[in-house]
Amino acid sequence: MEILKNQKGSALILCHQIADPDCICSALALKEGLRQINPDLRINLGTAESLSSASRRILRRYEGSAEVNPSLESDLLIILDTSSFGLLSPLDEDIKKYKGRIIVIDHHVPNQLLAYADDGLVDPEATSTSEIVYKLLRDLGVKIEGLIPKYILAGILCDTRCLRFASSGAVKIVCQLLDKEGVDYDEAVALIVDSEDLGERMARLKAAQRMVIHRAGKYIITTSEVSSFAAASANALIALGADCSFVAGIENDEIRISARASKEFMTSTKIHLGRDVMAKIGDLLDGSGGGLRGAAGARGKKGDLSSALQKCVSIVKDLLKKTDRP
Repeated sequence: MEILKNQKGSALILCHQIADPDCICSALALKEGLRQINPDLRINLGTAESLSSASRRILRRYEGSAEVNPSLESDLLIILDTSSFGLLSPLDEDIKKYKGRIIVIDHHVPNQLLAYADDGLVDPEATSTSEIVYKLLRDLGVKIEGLIPKYILAGILCDTRCLRFASSGAVKIVCQLLDKEGVDYDEAVALIVDSEDLGERMARLKAAQRMVIHRAGKYIITTSEVSSFAAASANALIALGADCSFVAGIENDEIRISARASKEFMTSTKIHLGRDVMAKIGDLLDGSGGGLRGAAGARGKKGDLSSALQKCVSIVKDLLKKTDRP
């Protein structure tokens, strides 16, 4: 990644749709770091479609900005925290035609963007893209000071749910960041945690009301359907006691499925929801899918909600049968 020190002209750091704090914070940290080591590089920050409410709050707090659906006219395009073109709509087709240099930095698998990238830094063992950016900046000789440690801390806390799902490496980084002057854990948590509005609470309750329970040996798999807040609803079903949950809905004429797994399920089964389940569901929907071991998603316009959810359960059950074999 030494090219980042020597790149001339302009660069665009691009975030995925409804960019979450891990994505926006890793982008902000990377922008600040590049300003240190390559001050002549003109750097813009953008996002496809929109930002999450927490990301908008972070930008307001630190007086940052991110252009929605920015122009791709730049010499370098850096795509963060994104594994599929579906997450970059409506810029996806323009990115495929992009003539400049593309760098992908991510922790989700599988990553279909790598086929179009000149350089890639993808670490599926990282629990956030902010961790990867932190290590990259450190290796490039960037001083981790000012706003950079605050951005990295908020990003890690977001994707690890305040360290509940953090790796030992992420915890070590957080400890290093908290030693920095002006870095405060409570401040970072306040920035990333949304107060649940009525719509989200209603979605969680409806997901529980419509929940279908599937037994697979000692494991409980749940499925449900909601019109919005599918990810939050999938998390809610895990909190209720499910080992693995799938919640689906239709948004903009597209089927979207969020998958979640408990820490115990991930540890005992070694199933990777992004790679082993949602990548296949994305193909089934004629769309895209992927994500992390315990948090993943898929989207597409082919098929129906019920069949897609049944296939999710079927894949997990088949994988569990394989893990039970001596």
